[in-house]
Amino acid sequence: AERGEASGAAECSGHPAGRADAAPRTLLYVAAMSEARPRLERAIALLREHVGEGSMLSAAERLQDWLLGVAHPRALLELDYGGLVHLVDDERLRQDQSVAEVAAALTGLETGQDELAAAMYQRVTGRWKELQALQHAN
Repeated sequence: AERGEASGAAECSGHPAGRADAAPRTLLYVAAMSEARPRLERAIALLREHVGEGSMLSAAERLQDWLLGVAHPRALLELDYGGLVHLVDDERLRQDQSVAEVAAALTGLETGQDELAAAMYQRVTGRWKELQALQHAN
């Protein structure tokens, strides 16, 4: 889901990184488990059909196993950035569209728009590789 949709919401709060008096900074996405599980099932089916065995499918299947094993069906699923919020400023956090880009990549697979799927995948992975590099540099 995209930030702000009724089925999932994101919250960004705090002050720019680096201020000694800064309030805690957060960015998180929240979705009802009843919505998250079918989305993940769809993603797994699309990955199996269009991408095949590999790290993406394996990661999605591990997440599915975890969700089925530990999460109550009426729970809320929260995805947060944890300590990564301290590596970027508020504007960059507000501009993050990872969830929408993953959704667009899956829709691209589903509708035969392979170029869209590849472009969205590259945007997301490129951004996260950049963040991982920042995290390891600190």
